[in-house]
Amino acid sequence: MPVFGTLAAARDAVANWRGRDRIGFVLNLLALVPFFGGFAPVR
Repeated sequence: MPVFGTLAAARDAVANWRGRDRIGFVLNLLALVPFFGGFAPVR
């Protein structure tokens, strides 16, 4: 379910922010935005 993935990414982003892991933080922010997961093919 997409909701759980979003919640997990938000939780992990906060943990990475507190742990000063910049790369992990940015990657988790990207996971929060649905269209970064992939684009539908355009015909």
